[in-house]
Amino acid sequence: MFPAPAAEIYGFVLYFGSFFGFLVFLCWALLPEPVLHSLGFTYYPDHWWAVALPAHLTMSIIYILVVYYGYILLKSPSLDDPRTIVDSHSRVGLLRPAIPQQCPPVSAVDLAPHPEAGGSLEHGHGPLPAAGAMMTVPTDPYAPLPALSDIPLSATNRVLFYGGRPPGPLPPVSRA
Repeated sequence: MFPAPAAEIYGFVLYFGSFFGFLVFLCWALLPEPVLHSLGFTYYPDHWWAVALPAHLTMSIIYILVVYYGYILLKSPSLDDPRTIVDSHSRVGLLRPAIPQQCPPVSAVDLAPHPEAGGSLEHGHGPLPAAGAMMTVPTDPYAPLPALSDIPLSATNRVLFYGGRPPGPLPPVSRA
Protein backbone atom coordinates (compact mmCIF):
# COMPACT_ATOMS: atom_id res chain seq x y z
CA MET A 1 0.00 0.00 0.00
CA PHE A 2 2.72 2.48 0.97
CA PRO A 3 6.04 2.65 -0.89
CA ALA A 4 9.11 1.47 0.95
CA PRO A 5 10.96 4.40 2.56
CA ALA A 6 14.33 3.38 1.12
CA ALA A 7 15.86 6.87 1.12
CA GLU A 8 15.07 7.40 4.79
CA ILE A 9 16.51 4.02 5.76
CA TYR A 10 19.69 4.56 3.74
CA GLY A 11 20.12 8.03 5.25
CA PHE A 12 19.64 6.66 8.76
CA VAL A 13 22.18 3.86 8.19
CA LEU A 14 24.70 6.21 6.57
CA TYR A 15 24.36 8.72 9.43
CA PHE A 16 25.05 6.14 12.11
CA GLY A 17 27.69 4.40 9.99
CA SER A 18 29.63 7.63 9.53
CA PHE A 19 29.27 8.45 13.23
CA PHE A 20 30.52 4.98 14.18
CA GLY A 21 33.40 5.23 11.69
CA PHE A 22 34.44 8.58 13.16
CA LEU A 23 34.40 7.11 16.69
CA VAL A 24 36.58 4.19 15.53
CA PHE A 25 38.98 6.64 13.87
CA LEU A 26 39.21 8.73 17.07
CA CYS A 27 39.82 5.64 19.22
CA TRP A 28 42.52 4.42 16.83
CA ALA A 29 44.15 7.87 16.62
CA LEU A 30 44.06 8.76 20.31
CA LEU A 31 44.48 5.49 22.22
CA PRO A 32 48.04 4.24 22.75
CA GLU A 33 49.12 0.88 21.33
CA PRO A 34 49.03 -1.05 24.67
CA VAL A 35 45.38 -0.08 25.16
CA LEU A 36 44.52 -1.18 21.62
CA HIS A 37 46.33 -4.51 22.18
CA SER A 38 44.45 -5.06 25.47
CA LEU A 39 41.16 -4.49 23.59
CA GLY A 40 42.15 -7.18 21.08
CA PHE A 41 43.14 -4.96 18.16
CA THR A 42 46.52 -6.12 16.91
CA TYR A 43 46.32 -5.30 13.19
CA TYR A 44 45.79 -1.63 12.41
CA PRO A 45 47.57 1.08 10.40
CA ASP A 46 50.42 3.10 11.83
CA HIS A 47 49.46 6.18 13.89
CA TRP A 48 51.27 8.32 11.32
CA TRP A 49 48.18 7.92 9.10
CA ALA A 50 46.02 9.54 11.81
CA VAL A 51 47.74 12.81 10.95
CA ALA A 52 48.51 12.18 7.28
CA LEU A 53 45.00 11.12 6.19
CA PRO A 54 43.15 14.27 7.37
CA ALA A 55 45.98 16.45 6.05
CA HIS A 56 45.86 14.80 2.62
CA LEU A 57 42.07 15.00 2.55
CA THR A 58 42.06 18.70 3.49
CA MET A 59 44.70 19.58 0.92
CA SER A 60 42.88 17.57 -1.76
CA ILE A 61 39.67 19.50 -1.16
CA ILE A 62 41.51 22.84 -1.26
CA TYR A 63 43.34 21.76 -4.44
CA ILE A 64 40.08 20.71 -6.13
CA LEU A 65 38.43 24.03 -5.25
CA VAL A 66 41.37 26.04 -6.60
CA VAL A 67 41.61 23.96 -9.78
CA TYR A 68 37.86 24.19 -10.51
CA TYR A 69 37.87 27.94 -9.87
CA GLY A 70 40.85 28.40 -12.19
CA TYR A 71 39.25 26.20 -14.85
CA ILE A 72 36.05 28.26 -14.74
CA LEU A 73 38.10 31.46 -15.08
CA LEU A 74 39.96 30.03 -18.06
CA LYS A 75 36.77 28.90 -19.82
CA SER A 76 34.81 32.12 -19.18
CA PRO A 77 34.91 34.77 -21.90
CA SER A 78 36.30 38.20 -21.02
CA LEU A 79 33.90 40.98 -20.04
CA ASP A 80 34.18 42.73 -23.41
CA ASP A 81 33.33 39.55 -25.34
CA PRO A 82 29.85 39.53 -26.95
CA ARG A 83 29.32 35.98 -25.64
CA THR A 84 28.76 37.44 -22.15
CA ILE A 85 25.58 39.06 -23.46
CA VAL A 86 24.20 36.60 -26.02
CA ASP A 87 25.27 33.02 -26.64
CA SER A 88 23.84 29.91 -28.25
CA HIS A 89 21.50 29.31 -25.28
CA SER A 90 19.95 32.81 -25.22
CA ARG A 91 16.32 33.34 -26.06
CA VAL A 92 16.10 37.06 -26.72
CA GLY A 93 12.55 38.37 -26.79
CA LEU A 94 11.30 40.75 -29.43
CA LEU A 95 10.18 44.25 -28.54
CA ARG A 96 6.55 44.62 -29.59
CA PRO A 97 4.33 47.70 -29.53
CA ALA A 98 2.20 48.03 -26.42
CA ILE A 99 -1.25 46.39 -26.56
CA PRO A 100 -4.03 48.03 -24.49
CA GLN A 101 -4.45 44.88 -22.34
CA GLN A 102 -0.75 44.80 -21.41
CA CYS A 103 1.43 46.85 -19.08
CA PRO A 104 2.03 50.49 -20.01
CA PRO A 105 5.39 51.41 -21.51
CA VAL A 106 8.09 52.30 -19.02
CA SER A 107 8.03 55.94 -20.13
CA ALA A 108 4.37 56.22 -18.98
CA VAL A 109 5.13 55.15 -15.42
CA ASP A 110 6.07 57.78 -12.87
CA LEU A 111 8.93 56.35 -10.85
CA ALA A 112 8.63 58.85 -8.01
CA PRO A 113 6.79 57.63 -4.91
CA HIS A 114 3.40 59.20 -4.20
CA PRO A 115 3.12 59.76 -0.43
CA GLU A 116 -0.52 60.82 -0.68
CA ALA A 117 -1.38 57.41 -2.14
CA GLY A 118 0.49 55.58 0.61
CA GLY A 119 3.56 54.65 -1.42
CA SER A 120 6.97 55.33 -0.03
CA LEU A 121 10.31 53.71 -0.55
CA GLU A 122 11.17 53.98 3.16
CA HIS A 123 8.33 51.69 4.31
CA GLY A 124 8.97 48.90 1.80
CA HIS A 125 6.34 50.03 -0.72
CA GLY A 126 7.55 50.47 -4.25
CA PRO A 127 6.89 53.57 -6.31
CA LEU A 128 3.33 53.90 -7.57
CA PRO A 129 2.52 54.51 -11.23
CA ALA A 130 1.18 57.86 -12.30
CA ALA A 131 -2.56 58.39 -12.59
CA GLY A 132 -3.93 56.85 -15.77
CA ALA A 133 -0.88 54.64 -16.25
CA MET A 134 -2.08 51.76 -14.11
CA MET A 135 -1.70 48.26 -15.48
CA THR A 136 -4.90 46.74 -16.78
CA VAL A 137 -5.73 43.13 -16.02
CA PRO A 138 -6.46 40.86 -18.99
CA THR A 139 -10.13 39.95 -19.22
CA ASP A 140 -9.49 36.35 -20.28
CA PRO A 141 -8.16 34.36 -17.29
CA TYR A 142 -7.05 31.56 -19.64
CA ALA A 143 -4.97 33.80 -21.89
CA PRO A 144 -1.62 32.15 -22.70
CA LEU A 145 1.49 33.44 -21.02
CA PRO A 146 4.12 34.99 -23.27
CA ALA A 147 7.07 32.81 -24.19
CA LEU A 148 9.94 32.73 -21.72
CA SER A 149 12.83 34.80 -23.04
CA ASP A 150 15.75 36.96 -21.99
CA ILE A 151 15.31 40.71 -21.79
CA PRO A 152 17.01 42.33 -24.79
CA LEU A 153 20.08 44.37 -23.92
CA SER A 154 18.66 47.43 -25.66
CA ALA A 155 15.56 47.36 -23.42
CA THR A 156 17.69 46.97 -20.30
CA ASN A 157 19.93 49.87 -21.30
CA ARG A 158 16.92 52.04 -22.12
CA VAL A 159 15.42 51.50 -18.66
CA LEU A 160 18.68 51.74 -16.71
CA PHE A 161 20.40 54.60 -18.51
CA TYR A 162 17.71 56.54 -20.39
CA GLY A 163 14.82 56.45 -17.92
CA GLY A 164 12.58 54.60 -20.38
CA ARG A 165 12.78 57.13 -23.22
CA PRO A 166 14.38 56.32 -26.59
CA PRO A 167 18.18 56.37 -26.69
CA GLY A 168 19.81 59.71 -27.15
CA PRO A 169 22.36 61.76 -25.29
CA LEU A 170 22.26 61.13 -21.57
CA PRO A 171 21.27 64.06 -19.36
CA PRO A 172 24.11 65.58 -17.35
CA VAL A 173 24.73 63.98 -13.98
CA SER A 174 24.19 66.36 -11.07
CA ARG A 175 26.69 65.84 -8.31
CA ALA A 176 25.27 67.14 -5.10
